[in-house]
Amino acid sequence: MSTQVSQQGAPALTHDDNEIIRRTANYHESIWGDQFVSHLPKDNKVHEALELEVENLREQVKREVLLAAAGNFSSQSLDLIDAIQRLGVAYHFETEIEEALQHIYNNHIDMEDGDLYSTALGFRLLRQHGYNVSCVKQSLSKRQMTVTVRLHKLGCFIFRWDTESMDRLPDYMQICYEALLNVYSEIEEKVAKEGWSYRVHYGKEAMKLLVHAYCNEAKWFHENHIPTMEEYMEVALVTSGYSMLTTVSFIGMGDIVTKQAFDWVFSHPKIIRASETITRLVDDVRSHKEEMNN
Repeated sequence: MSTQVSQQGAPALTHDDNEIIRRTANYHESIWGDQFVSHLPKDNKVHEALELEVENLREQVKREVLLAAAGNFSSQSLDLIDAIQRLGVAYHFETEIEEALQHIYNNHIDMEDGDLYSTALGFRLLRQHGYNVSCVKQSLSKRQMTVTVRLHKLGCFIFRWDTESMDRLPDYMQICYEALLNVYSEIEEKVAKEGWSYRVHYGKEAMKLLVHAYCNEAKWFHENHIPTMEEYMEVALVTSGYSMLTTVSFIGMGDIVTKQAFDWVFSHPKIIRASETITRLVDDVRSHKEEMNN
């Protein structure tokens, strides 16, 4: 029975009128050959030379990783480690990378010798390799302290309205301080012709109060101090800038403003305090929304 079935196999293909005849394309041979497929050199000497060069380069990279870390060039070392990982060849240098990161971590090398990118890169690489590194580093506290001290220094110059020792300030502060002095000098030149030079004194005093309040806020930030509502409002109302702007506006309002008007502003009446409160709360609500979105 099985023999009969096997003998009844599929019918043989026949050439009939319904057969589809497919055209063949006579393309010329590839001009590239197979040199890109055969990636290994046929000559053993060439292959050995390439292996030797790769090994020499590998040893050179190992030395550079260790030397950069040992020489406390943390930014250079971190950039090199990051490049090696991105190239996908980090498995060749696992021991050297671990030793370099261990050296940076154990010696508390300051990663701020570069920019914010270098600092962020250091945090990422150390954390990837299991090191417990806090974002709030002591070095960051030092930087905050430096900013606070420099702001206080600028405040001292403004309190004295010192125009002679400006070169003792950092360059970027000199620009700000000089611009501030020029604004008040220009105002004083214009109002002096009308005999209103006394008004500029009030404007300067209002600016001093504003800077003093800024220094208090910077001190709170550095000391991680959370003020009470009363403490906050006492300073925050000043940093709203409303009182300072009111005083400066009075300077150029002509004959309708008298010395008594400036004394009234500095007595901090209810209408000024209420305006400061509205300005401060509106600003805080707006900044809170922006911070939540970011």
